[in-house]
Amino acid sequence: QHVVAVIDEAGRTLVRPTKIGEDAAGYERLVALLGDPAELVVAMEATGHYWQNLFAVLAAEGFALALLNPLRTRRFAGEDLERAKTDSIDALSIARFAAQKRPAATRLPDAATGELRELVRHRDRLVQDLGDRVRQLHRLVDLGFPEFTRHVHTLDSDLATAILLEYPTAKAFHGVSVRHLAK
Repeated sequence: QHVVAVIDEAGRTLVRPTKIGEDAAGYERLVALLGDPAELVVAMEATGHYWQNLFAVLAAEGFALALLNPLRTRRFAGEDLERAKTDSIDALSIARFAAQKRPAATRLPDAATGELRELVRHRDRLVQDLGDRVRQLHRLVDLGFPEFTRHVHTLDSDLATAILLEYPTAKAFHGVSVRHLAK
């Protein structure tokens, strides 16, 4: 997950630290929170690989993005003598850093931007396809093995997969204890 905070030029907090999931729903929520891409620069630390998916999604949405060196933001936070370290405090500190220091947007070559957009579109299609397949699986299980979901609440678990491989129909499953299978 990520944590986002928005601060205006006067230092007022516009969006308090908010957790965003590292998934399509989280990214949609973030884009909605941020609003118009033309009105702000999104600053983020380039830590490990954690920033890359978020960067790709926001770049594809048209946001100006400034990748920050974590050492610079840590030094900046140290100037305010912030000793505690949480994701929420970090998000506010990065937002303050961006409001005060106004880092330049990180420019990607046009070819890279186009490729990122295409990769995001491809990922979105894959996520949609996976959702379609899970809905199909639910339909088929409901039709052929309706009592299954009384015992196993999610079809994308290891337990559900193991049971369906061993007992593909209600008739094959009849009389088997789910507690016994879970062990």
